Amino acid sequence: MGKSLSNDIKWHVIYHQLDGFSAKETALRLYIGCVNHPFKGYQGRRRIFNPDDFNILSTLVKDKKDWYLDELASKMERLTGKLVSIPTLWRALNHLGITRKKEVNKDERSLSRAYGYCLKNMRVEKHVVFVRGKRYTILPVLTLDGFIAADIMKGSCNKKRFQTFILTQVLPQMNEYPNKNSVIVMDNAKIHHDEKLVESIEQMGCKVLYLPPYSPDYNPIEMAFSGVKS
Repeated sequence: MGKSLSNDIKWHVIYHQLDGFSAKETALRLYIGCVNHPFKGYQGRRRIFNPDDFNILSTLVKDKKDWYLDELASKMERLTGKLVSIPTLWRALNHLGITRKKEVNKDERSLSRAYGYCLKNMRVEKHVVFVRGKRYTILPVLTLDGFIAADIMKGSCNKKRFQTFILTQVLPQMNEYPNKNSVIVMDNAKIHHDEKLVESIEQMGCKVLYLPPYSPDYNPIEMAFSGVKS
């Protein structure tokens, strides 16, 4: 391996190339051994997003902190016309210095999203409009035939209330696997992860299946909720 050149010599190589000197002439004039491809740098992975795309991504995360990555990827596709994978989007966020953090003052009993995205060394803050009055939570159960059970309560739902709902209103309507209504599919909300509850369901011959992270598109109840809320 040849001796490393100083930065000023490297710049002289570039200037000579711009002035029209050949690689051999440049080497002779600067008293160096040889010059090969002075403009050819390291060819790393080509970025899918351009600066405008990065600005769009940064604005989206600034305006809405609690994106699921697949939601964010779909939004970017609609705005930029570029379909990217979840790993690619994750790298783009890291390039912007945006990381995933847990929300500040999060109520662990709530079904709301617990994580969000913001710049490194900063706290995730989400501004919401609070309507004075009573707050209600609804626990619905959706099957291929429609809703078969629901529980409505004031405030947030805790793990005990959720467990009671499943054991008393849902499990009696289920059948042994692999018959109809024999699998309970849930997202990864903290109150859904209860070993005793899973054991009780499996003792009845039924199964429990958790959705993969960041996958609201696999949860049809989200679409059903949008109709109820509207």
